[in-house]
Amino acid sequence: MKKIILLSIGLTMFSLNNKGQTWHSYPTTNSVWNYWCIDPGGNYLFFQEIIGDTTINSKNYILLKVHENFQSSNTYPFVREENKIIYQFNPSDTSEFIVFNFNLNIGNVFYSPFCFDSLTVNSVDSILLENGLYRKRITLSKGVLTDTWVEGVGSLNFPFNFYWFGETGGSLWCLYQNFEYLVSTHCSYIGIENSTIHENNFIYPNPSSETFSINMTNENKFDRLEIYNLLGELINVTLATKSFNNINISTFPNGIYIIKLIGTGLTIQSKLIKE
Repeated sequence: MKKIILLSIGLTMFSLNNKGQTWHSYPTTNSVWNYWCIDPGGNYLFFQEIIGDTTINSKNYILLKVHENFQSSNTYPFVREENKIIYQFNPSDTSEFIVFNFNLNIGNVFYSPFCFDSLTVNSVDSILLENGLYRKRITLSKGVLTDTWVEGVGSLNFPFNFYWFGETGGSLWCLYQNFEYLVSTHCSYIGIENSTIHENNFIYPNPSSETFSINMTNENKFDRLEIYNLLGELINVTLATKSFNNINISTFPNGIYIIKLIGTGLTIQSKLIKE
């Protein structure tokens, strides 16, 4: 348990009730969140990223890694969305609970699993994120406890599995999602520019025996493509001056290779099977 103090959000917000009509689902790939929190014991920097997916009881979940930077501790929440509700699965007792409910209206009461208390919805409006898109925003509170949700983003106050009480949560300092920044005020300060996202869907065909290509709308954000074997040895580099399509691997021995797309401040990584 940590008692933490709310920091100011480095994000320009606009209360525009007529915006944000298109629903934006919670991300399933290519997302890294960074939260900054303070309590009497010190400062805490949390990195939350999507590292995979799985199926449990016929339901599809994304697997998040939440890394507490200064303490080197990790948690791995299972998360899914259905009907604008975000659920988290608890593998210890196979239960599921609601984390965010974007169907709530002003005056509705929501029990927060992270502060162990019921919060009341104070406002429902929209905010303008840094990519120029409006997103639905819900603000809840009870006394000094406050939380703010944004559709397709989650909480602006704390990462998954961060349990808090007393005042409020921390602040979302940086969010990189689907190859663009939605919140970026403090990205360079907290080091997201060295982040690696694990993504399994940008290589095709996979497996491959002759060539493979990159299936990504924003591949021009990357400077080069690197291929590593499982020993960590760099065996091929393709620069952005050449195409990332039809990369020849016909002479490679059969096996598993690590493909890295590297750009300024970000690496996208996946596995390729050569057969």
